[in-house]
Amino acid sequence: MKRSLTLLGSLLLTFLLVGSLSAQTTLGPGDIAFTLMNMEGQEDDFTFVLLKDVVANTTITFTDDEFFGSSLNTGEGRMRLTFNSAFTCGTEFVFVLTQFNPLFRWSVTAGGSSSGLTLTYPTEGFSFSSGGDNCIAFQDASSTTNNPARYLAAINN
Repeated sequence: MKRSLTLLGSLLLTFLLVGSLSAQTTLGPGDIAFTLMNMEGQEDDFTFVLLKDVVANTTITFTDDEFFGSSLNTGEGRMRLTFNSAFTCGTEFVFVLTQFNPLFRWSVTAGGSSSGLTLTYPTEGFSFSSGGDNCIAFQDASSTTNNPARYLAAINN
């Protein structure tokens, strides 16, 4: 009996540890703030600052889709930032468009380093129009996010 309780306790501890290792910080509106959006020619870039500490495995998705009353339009791009390590409140992240053809690719740094950060592209085409555009940040796992109350931050130019 004692042996099965020990085994059960070990299994429970393992599940709790594995669950906590893959957890991410849940962010809400205002937990990040955009600090720059530039769309001059081929020098697209933007920055944001964390207003809350994040743990490893936290993700933020960015889109340049526009919000039209009840939903985001389609046909533009999405870019997902994954924090592979913890970052503290006040850390600023700089995104720079580095490749245009055939696919848009960005670089991201925090304090001049890309260590602990990964960018992926769930949908291609994330870039800013020189005639004006926007950037919306959210943490929704769905492919479309149509609830502005869930947006972490947005910027328009």
